[in-house]
Amino acid sequence: MDRNLALSKSLTLQALLAQADLVGGATGTYIDVRHAERFSVLVKLPPAPGGATHTIQLRQAKTAAGGNAKDLGAAVVVVALAGVLPADVILDRTRDLLDSAGGFNFVGIVVTAVLTDGGGAAEQVIIAPQDVGTADVTGTYVDVTAWKSFRIVSKAGAVTAAKILTAQVKAASDAAGTGAVNQGAAVNEAGAGGNPPATIVQSVNVADLPAGKPFVTVVLRIDEDAKLGTAALVRTDRGTFGSAWIALGGRRFRP
Repeated sequence: MDRNLALSKSLTLQALLAQADLVGGATGTYIDVRHAERFSVLVKLPPAPGGATHTIQLRQAKTAAGGNAKDLGAAVVVVALAGVLPADVILDRTRDLLDSAGGFNFVGIVVTAVLTDGGGAAEQVIIAPQDVGTADVTGTYVDVTAWKSFRIVSKAGAVTAAKILTAQVKAASDAAGTGAVNQGAAVNEAGAGGNPPATIVQSVNVADLPAGKPFVTVVLRIDEDAKLGTAALVRTDRGTFGSAWIALGGRRFRP
């Protein structure tokens, strides 16, 4: 290699993860690194409330589509400090860490944010795990006046084939649920026999709530008795978007 070659000309920079919502996990593009001796991954994390965590997991795969993907080393966990902007995270790796002999030549990334509600909890459970049968179960109403957006995540346990989990977001005037109205349409997910229905995620902008009704919750129902259900409320306007880039260097050969 020409030692006088400018560093900027010896590196190839590519987007690994476009700007994405990190709550629940964001998976990036898989990049071919077989012709690089080393690579660096730059992760741009957003501001987050104190105690929030961002988990960064590099992945390796056999194809650009992520075929047979598996972890590439251990995850890196970054814990946010209250009032402190996060530093960029740089992960330096060499290509020989990949399972190249097994055909793994592509590198990807998964970044997952777990926010706090200001009190240290990862999320606010509004329906604790309990029997959610054919009678509606209403969660705890939470005041979201100071928020801009949120999502409600609803889950159920295993159900009989074709049985349905239904989640309906509600908005009310106070914590007692006074004047509660539906916020948007109900969402249904059917389960295969012996398996849980898919998780229901409902995202809401606070500006879209009815005037004077800043308290929100969810109502769950499963059209089968004695089945478990649960729901949590997650604030999503506190810096949940991040991105990542990969720089390839020390090419093994030049075309």
